[in-house]
Amino acid sequence: MNALRVVVLSILMTVPLVAAGEIRDETKQLFEWFSGLGFPDVKDAKWAEVWPGTKAAIKYTPAKTIHGFVIEDTDDHFRILMPDLTSFCLTKNKEDKKDPKWVGFKEQSFTDKARQDLAELKHPPKDGFDRYGQQLTHRAEVFFIAYACWRKGENELAQQLYDQAVNLRLEENISTGNAGPYPTMRQLLEFGIGRAATLTALYQLAGQTYGMDKTPLRRDELLEIFRGIVKNYPASPCYESAVKITAMLENMVREDKERRVLTDEEMAKLPDEQRIAELIYRLRDQSGLTGWDGRFGIFYAEGTNSPVQQLLKIGYPAVPQLIESLGDQRYIRSVRFYRDRFSYNIVTISDCAMLILENLSGEQFSRFANNSDKMSSEEKIAEIRRLPQQWWGEFQKKGEKQMLVDEISAGQKRPEEMITKLKVVSPGDMEDAVLRGAANAKGIEQIYAFSRYVERIHTKAATDQLLAWMNGPDEQGSRLIAAVILNNENHPAVLPALIREWRAYVSHENDAFQDTFEKLTKLMIANGQTEAMQEVVRDWDRRTDDQRCCIVGDLGQMMGPQEDIPFKGEIKPNPVSKEAKSLAIELLIHALEDKSASRSSFFYCNSGVASQRICDIALWALHQIEPSQYTFTVNAGWRQMEKDRISAANSWRAAHGLEALSPANMSGLKLDEKDSLKITTIEIFPPGSLKETELAGQISALQDTKLAPDTLPKLLTWFASHKCDGLSGIHVDAIREKDLTGVTLVVNLVTGAYPKDGSSRWRVEISSGTGDDGRFEKIFQKFYSHPFPQDSKIWDDAIEGIAKALNAPPKTRLVIKAILEGHS
Repeated sequence: MNALRVVVLSILMTVPLVAAGEIRDETKQLFEWFSGLGFPDVKDAKWAEVWPGTKAAIKYTPAKTIHGFVIEDTDDHFRILMPDLTSFCLTKNKEDKKDPKWVGFKEQSFTDKARQDLAELKHPPKDGFDRYGQQLTHRAEVFFIAYACWRKGENELAQQLYDQAVNLRLEENISTGNAGPYPTMRQLLEFGIGRAATLTALYQLAGQTYGMDKTPLRRDELLEIFRGIVKNYPASPCYESAVKITAMLENMVREDKERRVLTDEEMAKLPDEQRIAELIYRLRDQSGLTGWDGRFGIFYAEGTNSPVQQLLKIGYPAVPQLIESLGDQRYIRSVRFYRDRFSYNIVTISDCAMLILENLSGEQFSRFANNSDKMSSEEKIAEIRRLPQQWWGEFQKKGEKQMLVDEISAGQKRPEEMITKLKVVSPGDMEDAVLRGAANAKGIEQIYAFSRYVERIHTKAATDQLLAWMNGPDEQGSRLIAAVILNNENHPAVLPALIREWRAYVSHENDAFQDTFEKLTKLMIANGQTEAMQEVVRDWDRRTDDQRCCIVGDLGQMMGPQEDIPFKGEIKPNPVSKEAKSLAIELLIHALEDKSASRSSFFYCNSGVASQRICDIALWALHQIEPSQYTFTVNAGWRQMEKDRISAANSWRAAHGLEALSPANMSGLKLDEKDSLKITTIEIFPPGSLKETELAGQISALQDTKLAPDTLPKLLTWFASHKCDGLSGIHVDAIREKDLTGVTLVVNLVTGAYPKDGSSRWRVEISSGTGDDGRFEKIFQKFYSHPFPQDSKIWDDAIEGIAKALNAPPKTRLVIKAILEGHS
């Protein structure tokens, strides 16, 4: 029991009990306090399920319908107040109520909703309440529902909900100052409601509207909102910020009253210097909700006629006044929100001017400016202006063309914007500047940026630069950038370079997801020559599971029909020699007997491979290369995949005079529907790897048992709590076909050292299919990443998802994947 609950219960014990249907005095006082905050009265409002239509922009609501109070209802529109205290207005339409575009609502019982909330609060879900993305705290939302009950005369229900709100876990990080060690309920509500009100006000400041609310609030209206936040929520974590915002808005509203707004005609007649000054003043009305850098919001808001766009069109003549405005802390209509949305900065005229200057110059002044809390405001302004002033001084000496040529030629900065400008100012200087910059570029990011332009210059000098990169001392990823371009041009120097890179490849931590190995593999296959394929197939059995999976998948991608391949990337395959194709198919036939699983094989699920085994991806690859020769069933179940795999192997073996593989017995005994979840078959890969180990006993004990929601979590939990030498992970697939032959358990063991720190990655994934087209639909997926789950309670939400899947009709096809893998 947390400290707050102890305090609350001790208080409640001293308060006289009240009769049913009455409200305690302290509860009533808080309800009356809330009544004075300015939210719409819900006493006579209908509680409704709302269909907002498919195109309605209502915050972060992915659901088809939402619920709220109808606080306004006319012939053509209605307004909703949500439980999180936000509101929006929607226009009704005449679409059929079954049409997803229908906009309307249906009244529901609010009392039933409140009673359901109360029941859930008394018996919360095992994995807690899902509050992801909610801006109002749980306590404040429950309090609002209790308040609504009180306004509707449901006093007993109101009091019960209020008590549940009091007893919720203390989630608010609140400082009470002199009020004592424990926050009061009033302070907790000020925290939750004040923070949500501030976030809503910030969206309004940025001009964000929802539904019919198309007109952004005026600055004087915003001022009154922030004044209310300061007055009503002194315990809010946003209080100090609201005080600062209020003071700035008061100053800006006063300026607005004192300054006459010019018409567009009057603006057009102003001299350039005065027009620039007016546009910089008008930045206060520049809208654009932004991400962390503030860039995309302001540069693309309001089409091409916003103050920012007009200043960009004016260009360099605006630079002196833009530099002068650096340090201007007045707000524009834009807010930078960070990842948790409760961390934010209102974009200032200074910020906006800096972004315009960086756009004009191609520089990143703000990134390299020194900023210290020990600086005075004057010192900070001087520091902000220092680098732009240096650039502008140099620009005035050299001129635009020479500045661009010198900056591109230096090869130290991202060249895209500078090259675009130079192509307009002096296109004849562009190629030479790019090639000199490419020669000076260092690091994979810079080399990649310049390579996109070098590729378009079809001269010997450009080819020489690509060859210098491909054979140079930079990291392997940089060399492969040039190899891709030269391979696409079928340059003869590529093959020996690729063979050298292939033999020198060393897996390392920075290539944890095999990006370099995959690019190198694709290049070797795309080269098309016999010598390259000989290298690919060499040492196959000594490669890791992930590398073997990558090779077979890339063979299918690069040698199959390109239009059917997802993620084919920028590498263009050359014609494949007859010998190279023969080697590739022979390798894939060999891989048909490789039943190991790979972490990276899920990449190929988009191609219809409902498996993580290398042999199944090899079958897909064979079908891509020779579709008439090798059969592949999209998203096939276990039994069908085995039939196709054996058939493909025997087809090739017969053509080469080899003995056929024995067909697997895939028929199975037909069971009663009540036994459809019986585990009838267990396959462990690699075969014979466990022998007489304790893990083997745990797995074999599942034979002939019924697959239960906790069967796989229990097995993985046992693995996590028992160090199994030589194993770093376990992949388990439970597969039920629709032929009532029971469940096949496929266990793939991941070799490697058990992680020293006990950390892990694991996931649970459930797919089902009911039709005859072989398609599976993913119905549950959960990823985890923290210490090995030795406590089975960690799996509660996954167990709940598995339980729902197992309740499907007996002839429903199911695939349940449970994967646990450590990483040291």
